[in-house]
Amino acid sequence: MLRVTNTDNLMGMVIHGDYKDLCRLRESLARINDLYYDNLAELYSLTKSMDGTPNRITNLEHEREYFLSLNYDIRHAYMGERNYELEDNLSESLSDKQSRFMNDSKTSDKYARLFEMTRHGNLQYSVEILYPFAIYYMYAIRDYLNEIFLGEFPDNITVNFKEQFRHYHEKNYVLYQDIGILMLFYGLMEEALTQAVGINPSKHIFTYINESAHTNNDTLYPEALASYYCNAGKSSTKQIKKAMIIAMAYELYDCGDELGSRTFKQSYKDYLSAVQKIDVACKTPYLKYYTFHDKLYAYVSNLSHDFYQEDFDEFLKQEYNDTDEDSGYEIFETDPWPKGL
Repeated sequence: MLRVTNTDNLMGMVIHGDYKDLCRLRESLARINDLYYDNLAELYSLTKSMDGTPNRITNLEHEREYFLSLNYDIRHAYMGERNYELEDNLSESLSDKQSRFMNDSKTSDKYARLFEMTRHGNLQYSVEILYPFAIYYMYAIRDYLNEIFLGEFPDNITVNFKEQFRHYHEKNYVLYQDIGILMLFYGLMEEALTQAVGINPSKHIFTYINESAHTNNDTLYPEALASYYCNAGKSSTKQIKKAMIIAMAYELYDCGDELGSRTFKQSYKDYLSAVQKIDVACKTPYLKYYTFHDKLYAYVSNLSHDFYQEDFDEFLKQEYNDTDEDSGYEIFETDPWPKGL
């Protein structure tokens, strides 16, 4: 069964499942790329609104990049290139049954063999997702589901499903099977976030995002937060990490400074309290979106050439003592090998 938990040190979420679980999730995400994002032009005919601000097609093209990244990690997980786990399958009940059938050697031997085969647990795979990205993935999936339930998609597009999905396993594709998988996955990520920050803070976060407009789609900002969290978060206490996760949850959904102009007083209070805790405890102040944007703009203005990914990497290294977010076990403090073997 698909599961999502937090790492022990709260640096990220962990996606768990057997081969079929993760393969099915990966294919659902891949079809979202193939179907949803490839047909955005039929939903939104203009790339910009009348006042010149980016509209949904521009923003969702940014989210597509994150779907691809999540896809990549999940695929490598079920290929056995991330972590292995042995999930408890309560196989001791087989040993109990063996003892109850001691007078029936054939039945007793059957349960003995089954217990020996399964006593270590069921083989599962898992992959850790750094917390800023895990939150952003949640929001990207939520945006897709919102489009479905607002009724504008897929009724407004015409797609040859048989042709477009010919390279997948299903003979007869049903879109709502993928919707069910993504709803389950989103719900599991919500549960993990709740466990990380607590019931009341998470309740305020979800109340806010359920009734507020999603405006922060800058693809560079989550990367900057990842660098910040890898460095400032890893050496912080769990309480400070919880504060960082709360702040990121608001800032990644909407620019946190705009919370004060809305009617969500408790959300704004949670956000300010989290930022204050971080700034008192950490040498590096919390990375607000507007602070990041201003610093990046100043950096780019001093370049004598076009802005490239290499320049952004150098910017992160200078500003936030960048650590590669893919450094794996050192960040998450996990052992990829199953315990008990």
